[in-house]
Amino acid sequence: CLDLFDGHVIWAQRLGDHVVSDPWIQDDLLHVVVTTGSEFENYQLVLVCLDIRDGNIRQRSPLAVLSNVLDEPVECMIVPLKQRFLVQANGCLMLFDSLGRPLWSRTFPWLYPASSGWWHAQSWYAQRNPKPLIIGDQVFVSMRGGWFVASVELSTGKLQWYQPIGHLLGLFAYSNGKLYVETPGRMWVIAGTTCEKLGEYDWPARAEKVVLTEPRHVITFQV
Repeated sequence: CLDLFDGHVIWAQRLGDHVVSDPWIQDDLLHVVVTTGSEFENYQLVLVCLDIRDGNIRQRSPLAVLSNVLDEPVECMIVPLKQRFLVQANGCLMLFDSLGRPLWSRTFPWLYPASSGWWHAQSWYAQRNPKPLIIGDQVFVSMRGGWFVASVELSTGKLQWYQPIGHLLGLFAYSNGKLYVETPGRMWVIAGTTCEKLGEYDWPARAEKVVLTEPRHVITFQV
């Protein structure tokens, strides 16, 4: 915890595990997800809650156990919601309440590479690993190791649609009912409710984006 004015350290807490998520605040507690285990064991995702004032650990709650297939820390994406949080990791999408109790879990076809040094594994590492995109009660998901885009109902975890896409790089943006999906040199436009492909156009190899929440315009620029 740093002071916003001059950056001095107010407190620091060593959790003894791999921190695999950004921290977030719910119910006046600081939350973070860590993994326990070694390269020879399965990984366990654990929710750690800390006191905002002094960093003392208030609670540790086991969330899930994931197979160790990459011999490296789990790639984990967290989306905090009101009294809940969404977890994406290793082909799984899971919703928990603020205490770490599972509400639902869904798995997707997911592949992993044998080694980052193998040429045929480079398409895996070329993919991005975006956070799930939540629009109302709809969750759009795409993850590294899964060449697909899917839509899941947030409240129940029910799969609404699933669309495989070869050479997928990842979700880019959502605007006016359309989902924008990036592939090498091309941008796909997909209907958010039906996954119907509405079109595609040329896209620069490297681009950044800025999303304005009102009225949800997407500004892109090439670097």
